[in-house]
Amino acid sequence: MFVFSIFAVAIIIGIFSFELLIRGSGILKSLGVVLGNVSSVLSGSTLLTIFEEGINFMFFRRAREERAKLKEEKRELEELKKEIQTLQNNPQKEAPASKPENVKGGNSPLKPENSKPNPE
Repeated sequence: MFVFSIFAVAIIIGIFSFELLIRGSGILKSLGVVLGNVSSVLSGSTLLTIFEEGINFMFFRRAREERAKLKEEKRELEELKKEIQTLQNNPQKEAPASKPENVKGGNSPLKPENSKPNPE
């Protein structure tokens, strides 16, 4: 709406100055011409606004999206750098050894070698 208003005011000033300065009409006649062309001013400013939005959409929106994506990646990279630096500055003690899953000789009833044969 802001761009539409700017275009409308610019067109009105253009028509008024054209009538007043170039054609040499009086102020009242120039205002009459502007008021007579209100529908043309509105349609012209609408077309200019649509054109401006199309240009903005085609060229600048993609650039803004790319810039936002790069900022996000940069922020993630900074977080990773800080995490790496903290890990390098404060090395952790040995990590506790985890239990191996495949322990031989276990008494798991799910293994076929530990199942009891049926005495039938």
